[in-house]
Amino acid sequence: REQCLEPFFTTKGIRGTGMGLAMVHQIVTRHGGEMDIQSTPGRGTTVHLRLPLNPNLPLPVESPEESPTYSIPPKTILVIDDDPTTNEVVRHFLVRDGHDVDCLTDGRQIMDAFRRRRYDLVITDRIMPEFSGEEVIRWVKNHHPDCPVILITGLPLSMALNNGDPSGADLCLEKPITADQLRETIAHLFHVPSDRVTPPPRPRA
Repeated sequence: REQCLEPFFTTKGIRGTGMGLAMVHQIVTRHGGEMDIQSTPGRGTTVHLRLPLNPNLPLPVESPEESPTYSIPPKTILVIDDDPTTNEVVRHFLVRDGHDVDCLTDGRQIMDAFRRRRYDLVITDRIMPEFSGEEVIRWVKNHHPDCPVILITGLPLSMALNNGDPSGADLCLEKPITADQLRETIAHLFHVPSDRVTPPPRPRA
């Protein structure tokens, strides 16, 4: 209980890193919420999440006929994360901005992906089994040096990137990322002026 919020702390050994409570705690805290953990040996653990409610915030309802235009030219992007849910969230952010997106859950598949098509950008998680984010970046920079790479990490950047970024990534983002943050990062990579980056239209209530 005292250590479960430390990034990547686990008692599971090779069976995994658990529920990712450190990341959950970051998300809850950024939304002004609270997290309480009660654990009793032999009985189990209960995690309570308390999030503030904004009664003035309308429920989002997306209209399928909406097709917003953006000042960032559409890119062909490869997203790599061993968590399919994370892949789907990032893919949703990018597709809504008009980009063509492929997703991988195994970094070793990047060779086959690049044989099938050419990518303008690679977005990769840092901590992955078998083939890490650093290995993805090294492969991209060796074989396609003109392709930029965004590295996403669950660790605070000050902890993950001591003495600078050893991975060779063009830019790094700290989880959890937002659609606006991702859009601005892509604009920066491709030298699109910030005043030309158009956010998506607000959903109709």
